[in-house]
Amino acid sequence: MAEYLDGQAATRADVNAVRDELTARINESRVESKSEIAEFRAEARGEINELRTETKSDIAAFRAETRSEFAAIRFETKAEFAAVRSEIMLLEQRMTNKLGAMLAIAIGVVGTMVKIL
Repeated sequence: MAEYLDGQAATRADVNAVRDELTARINESRVESKSEIAEFRAEARGEINELRTETKSDIAAFRAETRSEFAAIRFETKAEFAAVRSEIMLLEQRMTNKLGAMLAIAIGVVGTMVKIL
């Protein structure tokens, strides 16, 4: 039995050596994981900042495009209102001329009727 224990049983030194080796491996894995996480975070932040910059430029371009479209619409609307106003003024002048002509004819007819009667 003593022979078996000497050959097969682990000594305190053997257990400590295995524990130290496992502790070293765990610490090494921990350091590697932390560095990988730090790399991932840095990469993700870079991508997020890139997306943020792209989004801001897209929004700025959209704003500029929208403003120019609204300016064009505003210009077209003003031009159309000016055209409508000028047409209304022409119609007003025509109606005034027609009303004046009708009034002159009516006065002529009344004058003629007064002379006849």
